[in-house]
Amino acid sequence: QKIPAGRGWYGRPPLEFQTASPGYEQDENLQIPELQRIIDSMNQSWKGQRPDRMELCPDFILLEQLAYLSIDQIQPPSSFAVPLGLDIARLRPVYVDFVADGPDWIVVGTPQSGKTTLLLTWILALAESKSPEQVQFVLVTARRNSLRPVEKLPHILNYCRDSESFYKGDAMSKIEAEIQHREQLANNSPSQINNQPRIIIVFDDYNDFAKMTETERDVKSILEKLGRCGKNNLGIHSITTGPLPNLDVSYTGDPLIKQVKGWLSGFVLRVLDPNELNILGVRATAKEIKQMLRGRGYLVHGGSREMLQIATPGDEDNITTQVEKLRQHWSDKGIPSARWQDISGNQ
Repeated sequence: QKIPAGRGWYGRPPLEFQTASPGYEQDENLQIPELQRIIDSMNQSWKGQRPDRMELCPDFILLEQLAYLSIDQIQPPSSFAVPLGLDIARLRPVYVDFVADGPDWIVVGTPQSGKTTLLLTWILALAESKSPEQVQFVLVTARRNSLRPVEKLPHILNYCRDSESFYKGDAMSKIEAEIQHREQLANNSPSQINNQPRIIIVFDDYNDFAKMTETERDVKSILEKLGRCGKNNLGIHSITTGPLPNLDVSYTGDPLIKQVKGWLSGFVLRVLDPNELNILGVRATAKEIKQMLRGRGYLVHGGSREMLQIATPGDEDNITTQVEKLRQHWSDKGIPSARWQDISGNQ
């Protein structure tokens, strides 16, 4: 016996039932326009309250728009939390506290996934919320000169446009002297560490940096010391970026990566292969991979992960404008630009 369309069973014991039809048409080709007419009629007739629309996470969001969405959120004055993106499910700003959620960070992703954009967003967000006396940066790019747009921020201690300028200039020696100074403070006056500015060493394209410095013993030594700063709570931090999967596979023996990957704090951006290895152990589902646009990925910290869309500071002209505004802002407050402190005690 042929079972009619819509006939079935439910419950225990099973009861036979017939599914109701929303319209009268039997032909499937005619059902769609009939249903559309029914929906249009209901839409015009309904005069009561309607539910809020479900919005989709935008593919592109400016940092200044994100800051506007964050106005109602209360941020503790001592916190280093800044909004970096939107939670794609709840469409709420995602705050990341560099210190509390870190202390060191790794950013990995496929080519053109938004790794450098994330760095620029993070640097600008911190530079807006914290003065040059509270947070300072050493920026190191391997060869693309990728962080040049924020070079003139008053928070920048050193800008190294390539690997060679890092170890042949004064950046590496200054970092080493600062680490030694803070180690002495930690031993003699631990409370004084809290009075020191947070120094963040940012390495963009770290895989290229590691290749170009692999024969430099002094570089290996300072990277190893830098990796221990987080464990020793010295207020000196690092962010490293690199591609998937190379940063994990090729540099597991790197002195800095070896130390900081244990924190499991970072971002995995634009995963395109569910089987691709990454240093933070994130596995993407097929459904999630379909959503992987530029700047989309996972924030990983504290054993959890959340999917987000990273905010962008805009094009280079927009970044230049923001940098000039910040220079003026902190200058108007009478706060000088960052510079390395004289370890002898003189500024």
